[in-house]
Amino acid sequence: MNIWITFLFMIMIGAVIGGMTNSLAIRMLFRPYKPKYIGSVKIPFTPGLIPKRQSELARQMGNTVVKHLLTPEGMNRKIQNPQFYQQVISWLKQEIEHLGMNDKTVQDLLQQVNLGLSEKELRKSSASFIKKQINQWLRANEHQTFRTLLPADVLKKSEKYIPEFSTYLRDKVDQYISSDQGRQKIGRMAEGYLGGSGFFGNMVSSFLGEEGLADRIQPAISQYLKSEDAHQMLIGLIKQEWEKLQDKDVQEMESYFITDRLKSDIADKLAGMVPLNELLHTRVKTIVTQYQDVIETRVIPHLVTMLQNYLGKNIEWLMSRLHLQELVKDEVENFEVHRLESMVLGISRRELKMITYLGAVLGGVIGFIQAIIVIVLT
Repeated sequence: MNIWITFLFMIMIGAVIGGMTNSLAIRMLFRPYKPKYIGSVKIPFTPGLIPKRQSELARQMGNTVVKHLLTPEGMNRKIQNPQFYQQVISWLKQEIEHLGMNDKTVQDLLQQVNLGLSEKELRKSSASFIKKQINQWLRANEHQTFRTLLPADVLKKSEKYIPEFSTYLRDKVDQYISSDQGRQKIGRMAEGYLGGSGFFGNMVSSFLGEEGLADRIQPAISQYLKSEDAHQMLIGLIKQEWEKLQDKDVQEMESYFITDRLKSDIADKLAGMVPLNELLHTRVKTIVTQYQDVIETRVIPHLVTMLQNYLGKNIEWLMSRLHLQELVKDEVENFEVHRLESMVLGISRRELKMITYLGAVLGGVIGFIQAIIVIVLT
C-alpha cells in the first residue's frame, strides 16, 4: 500500500512541477512588463523576455520585412500581375461610374477636395504648364534640325507653296513701292545716294529733286517686280533660305527667334483658348457621361499601364524612400506588450495549453521513474 502511495505522490508532484514550470516559462515570455526590484537590487529575469528584447526584436523584424517579405522584386511581381492590373482597372471604372452620378459642378468638386481654384488661377497654371512643356520640348530636341523634326509630307508640301508665297511676297513689295509711303522712301534713298556721289550726282539730284527721282525709279522697280525674271529669282532665293533653315538646329533657332517673352505669349494664347469658365460650371456627370466610353476603354488602361511601367522602374527607389525598415522598427518598439501578449495568446492559446499539459505529463513520467528508483534503493 505504501508503495502505491509513493508512486501516486511522486507522479502528482512531478506533474504539478512540470505543468507549473511550463506555464511559468510561457508567462515569462511577456511578464513582467517592467523590471522589478527588491530595494535597489533588480530581480533576475525581469522584465519578461519579449519586453526586454523588444528593441532588438523590432530591429530584426524590420530587417526581415525589408529583406524577405516586402522586397522590390515581390512588389514588382504584384504590380505586374495581370490580376492586379484588372483589379485596378475595375476599381477605376467603378469610381468613374460614381462620378457619372455626381450632380456637382467641376468647381464644386475642386472645392470639395480643397482645390478651390478660380478661372484666373487655372488659366495661369495652364499657361505655366504649357510654357514648361515648350521648354522641355526645346531642351529634348535642341540638337535636332528642322529637317529631321518635320514630317516628310510637310517638307514636300512646303516646296509646293513656295511659288505662291513668292507671288504673295512680290505683290506686297510692289504694293508698298507703289504707295505714297514707298514713293517717298525711294525718293529719299535716291537723293541720299546721289548726294554722296560727287558733283554729277549732286547735279542730277538738284535738277530732278526727290519727287522727280521717285517718279522715274518707282515705275522701273514695279515693272521689274512684275516680271517673270523677278518672280523666278524670288522663288530661288526663298528655296535657298528654306533649305538653310531646315538644316538649322532647334537651339540655334531658339537663340535667334524664340525669346522667353514669345514662349510666354504662346502659352498665354493657348491657355486662353481653353474655355475654363464654361468647364468650371459644367456638371461632373455631363463630362463623364460624354466621355465615359473613351475614358473606360482607352484612358484608364493607358494610365494603368503607364503607372505599372513607372512603378516597375522606380519601385526600389520608392521603397528606399519609404524607409520601411525604420517604419516597422518604430511600430514594433511602440507596440504595447500587453496587446502583443493578447494577440499571441489569442492565436495560440490551445497550443500553449498543450505545452503546459505536456510539461505535466513529462513531470508525471519523471515522478514515476523517480518513484521506481526510490523503491529499488530502499
